Amino acid sequence: MSNYDFQNLSFIEFESIVQDLLQKQLSLRLECFTEGKDGGIDLRHSKNIDNDIIVQCKKYKNFSSLFCNLKKEAVKVKKIKPLRYILATSVGLTPLQKNKIVNIFKPFITKNEDILGRNDLNNLLGIYDDIEKKHLKLYLPSVGVLKKILHSKVYNQSQFEKDKIEETIKVYVENQSFNEAVEIINRNKFVIISGIPGIGKTTLARMLSYYFLANNFDEFVFLSDDIDSGYESYLENKKQIFLFDDFLGRNFLESKLLKNEERKIIDFIIRISKSNNKILILTTREYILNQAKNYFEDFDTFDWKNTKCILDLSKYTRKIRAKILYNHIYFSNLPSMYIDNILKNKNYIKIIDHRNYNPRIIENIIEKGGWKNIENSQFYDYFKKCLDYPETIWKHTFDNQIYEMSRILLMIIATTGSPVFISDIKLAIQNFIKVNKENYSIPYTESNFKKCLKELENTFIITNVDARGNHRIEFQNPSIYDFLIKYIQENSDIFTDLIKSFIFFNQFTIFSIKESAGKIKLNNNIFDLYLEKIVSNFEKLDRSTLIRVVDSSNEKNNYWEKRNNRNLYKIDEILKEFEYEKIKDFIKDKINNYDFKNISSEEQQHFINILKKVKNTEELKIDEIISGIFDNLTFVDDVINFIELKKIKPTEFIIFWEKININKIKSIITEEIQYTGEEDKEYLLSRIEEIQSNVDLPIGSIVDSLKEDIEENRIAKEEKWKEIDPSDLPSYYEDSDNDEDEITDIFESLKEKNNQI
Repeated sequence: MSNYDFQNLSFIEFESIVQDLLQKQLSLRLECFTEGKDGGIDLRHSKNIDNDIIVQCKKYKNFSSLFCNLKKEAVKVKKIKPLRYILATSVGLTPLQKNKIVNIFKPFITKNEDILGRNDLNNLLGIYDDIEKKHLKLYLPSVGVLKKILHSKVYNQSQFEKDKIEETIKVYVENQSFNEAVEIINRNKFVIISGIPGIGKTTLARMLSYYFLANNFDEFVFLSDDIDSGYESYLENKKQIFLFDDFLGRNFLESKLLKNEERKIIDFIIRISKSNNKILILTTREYILNQAKNYFEDFDTFDWKNTKCILDLSKYTRKIRAKILYNHIYFSNLPSMYIDNILKNKNYIKIIDHRNYNPRIIENIIEKGGWKNIENSQFYDYFKKCLDYPETIWKHTFDNQIYEMSRILLMIIATTGSPVFISDIKLAIQNFIKVNKENYSIPYTESNFKKCLKELENTFIITNVDARGNHRIEFQNPSIYDFLIKYIQENSDIFTDLIKSFIFFNQFTIFSIKESAGKIKLNNNIFDLYLEKIVSNFEKLDRSTLIRVVDSSNEKNNYWEKRNNRNLYKIDEILKEFEYEKIKDFIKDKINNYDFKNISSEEQQHFINILKKVKNTEELKIDEIISGIFDNLTFVDDVINFIELKKIKPTEFIIFWEKININKIKSIITEEIQYTGEEDKEYLLSRIEEIQSNVDLPIGSIVDSLKEDIEENRIAKEEKWKEIDPSDLPSYYEDSDNDEDEITDIFESLKEKNNQI
């Protein structure tokens, strides 16, 4: 038998479960009348105008509170005079307590079986387990399922904890997007959840992860920075869930996916899609995915059709939006006077119908304590202002409640990228104060710096330490970065002061000469200063962008390190933002003076990216570049990069190809096959076939042998993919937009919130 206490459910969710259970047990349909206008009725079955059967649902923690309320309800019931009265409650009841309830409802409760306490409801859920599984918020936080989730092997995700899971589930509202995502996973083994910032992508991704862990998956792998940790954590015989949250974040486009990251992501997706025991969940902002398609050929040519679950407000009916707001209020610590201000004049209707309605804004206002500095009588006005101007959530605190040095610190973090080492931020703010001392009277001291970190902690930023003792800062939530970008764009003075103080190359990449989402557009007045600063400081500009180094055998050993800071990376990044002609002489000088003798795989990729953008190569040492890259080929992926030169410089490439020793490339391929594990050979085959399609390479026998190995391995390990049965998916109700009375009833139940939870 199940053992739920129902306390993680709101009143309306508890009522919905009771309705489903009784309809199944009684084999009849029950009308629903939610709190507010019920007059003593929550659910009703009636064949005519009389009330044949009425049901009341009472969610309380203890019997004394329940019984006190029932004495008032008995008066209403005697006026209604139903033929049969059924009571369902979350309170566990003894036989004696049931007798006391029967006595006050005579003659409408005719038998004790019509009083369903917590144990009775759990018994029915055990009998009708299909109903149990259709209510995610009941099923997932149950003792057995939660224990299975928590005891699953979880890589790279410190927040995969009991409290976090329970809080996510509490406020989640079941809607069609969940079922849609599961159906996409059934079809493809992976899903991309996309949408605008704050719409609920990460929440849906986490709910899917919990759901599949509860349905016989063994391990959860959180991919925090790049796809490499996915390859490292991939275990052939384990049922694994991979979650890559914000997989096309700012660093993706900024760093141009070093080491063919875009290709490796596509190949990992393909590998998951062919597996029998893996699923991959990815989230991204829709506009970033579109930018990636425009920027990377591999993304543009990949077939994304029927793989995306796009979250937008059109999928959130008025009732779903109402339930999201209701859940955040119901499970919050908002004082009753603030709730009353939302209920007054049906202010909640204005919130759910607002053009800027967004779950993250609601979360920030209610759960992050945005209301604490607002009078209760002004709470709705504050709520509306935050929706009218979403940046208001952060702007009021940013402008009025933190030190000036803290404001500068936040803007610097926006330029360096998040996460970033605290030691680097310290250097950046010291330089800002030094070069702008005439404009800011803020003396830098260690004490002031620590005071700022303490002030911003858990509101704007979070700080962490890795296995090597490196302390880093991250924004507490992505909307803070969005706010700061807009703030800097609108304040030309700070715009200039920031650029003058930059000491990290990647700080410059936050700016663009054209309109670009997530970036600051450079105006003509500042462009010359910007470019001069890059060129004059090019050699000494460090880099603060971090990557996470993962130890798949022990996540406690994971640490962060800076990305490569070689000049080729910096040239590549400059060319991404500027027309080549504007800085032609500077670029050519840097390329021609580069040492080609020991070029790493990463540097080879940068050279190829640069050559794609350089329009006039007459003054470049093209032959020396091609020869230098060829001499340093080590892996199959290096060869893939090398043959890109055929598209860029066909004449020079063909002449060079006719002179090379083919055995070198055959040897690279043969050696990589020899040292590649069985689970990675299919990926390797796709790369080798890509080489074959571009150049004449006599390796037919090698490819045939590899194909035979892959097929033998597939047959030996074949295991049928078990799809989730659509009938096991959670139920939700399609709602029309003509449901204002129903929404009003939902919010009226908040009047009894303090008694019911």
